[in-house]
Amino acid sequence: MCICVVTDFLPGVHETWGGAEVACARVLRLLRRRGERVVVVTTEPTAKPAQPVVDLRVVPTYRRYLGQHIDFELKNLIPLDALAHREARRLFRKLRPRVVHFQRASQLSLSVVQAAWELHIPVVFSLYDLWTLCPLCSLLTPEGKLCTRYHGTHCVNCLDPLKKPLVLFRKAIFDRMLSKINRFICLSTTVVEQLADYGIPREKLVTLPLPLFDSVELPPSDGFDRSILFAGWVARTKGLHVLVEALPAVIEEFPDVRLNVIETGASQPYKSGLVRRISDLGLAERVHFLGKQPPADVKHLLSRTGMVAVPEQWGIAWPIFLTEAMAYARPIVASRVGDIPQFVRDGQTGYLAERESPEDFAHGILRIFRNEEHAIALGRHAREFILEICDEDRIATQLLSYYAVKETAA
Repeated sequence: MCICVVTDFLPGVHETWGGAEVACARVLRLLRRRGERVVVVTTEPTAKPAQPVVDLRVVPTYRRYLGQHIDFELKNLIPLDALAHREARRLFRKLRPRVVHFQRASQLSLSVVQAAWELHIPVVFSLYDLWTLCPLCSLLTPEGKLCTRYHGTHCVNCLDPLKKPLVLFRKAIFDRMLSKINRFICLSTTVVEQLADYGIPREKLVTLPLPLFDSVELPPSDGFDRSILFAGWVARTKGLHVLVEALPAVIEEFPDVRLNVIETGASQPYKSGLVRRISDLGLAERVHFLGKQPPADVKHLLSRTGMVAVPEQWGIAWPIFLTEAMAYARPIVASRVGDIPQFVRDGQTGYLAERESPEDFAHGILRIFRNEEHAIALGRHAREFILEICDEDRIATQLLSYYAVKETAA
């Protein structure tokens, strides 16, 4: 019997992908190495695969008729898709998988979960963001403050007028669909506590770290370089604006500092405003937008940068780029938010900064650039810490044990 892994997108198969899709690719790698037969259920490919996926099955969605933007916005509020449900049910009936592993698949929607439930197939759900608890996927208010109320009728205050009526139904739909999931795989104990506080039964909640790169061998060092590397969506939730505001104080002491930005995607209004601010601060020659980079180039940039900054603005559970930087022994300054403090132990494996404070970020960056020997020690300790957590054999064994769940009665 096979394992069906459900994901909207996948690196090498689609042009659009981010951290959750990288995480999914690593899960697939683990399963294949264990000799498992894996069928990937996904949306229509938009890129020629660089490497063949073992078994790829395409499920149609409303996106075919609504367009990607409208489909995305709609399913953040109402996570249902009759087309996806019909095809997923047909596919699952044919394959009879022993488990369906639902990854970041908001476009395919929770209708895929419904299809598996109707056929008494167990469903395991990996949570990489806050889609299940917040229509903005961030638990941030429009003012940028952390929200602890989860989704509900009060969410009308956070949405555009056209979306307000739909959000009134969101919680009821999500609650009904989430009740049909047998196990939730969380990346940290903080997420477990959030979901338990929301009302998910604790016996359904487990934790599992993500595996790292395919190879975590350290490349040869090119010496200490005063550059800062950021990677992620160029959007307010990722906090690049905080880093930009911190730069002048850093450049005042170290005029040769530069900031390199790897973009996994962008909110164009946010980026346009940020570019204007960069120009106003006289930083146009100091901030370099590199666009999306293939994994090999990301590794190369990581191996050469002086440090990595992670100015997250929301309670992210598992910052993938941060853990990659740790594996590459890079010194780090990161936001004191979400589960980041579980990785970055202030003064031991990096430095923490208040998420909205450019002054705090500047202070942490300067501490790294002022003391090369200490910066190297921070990176070394970070690498030792993350390699111990992300032991691939242990993760694979745990994951397969989590698949051993009972069928759900329809």
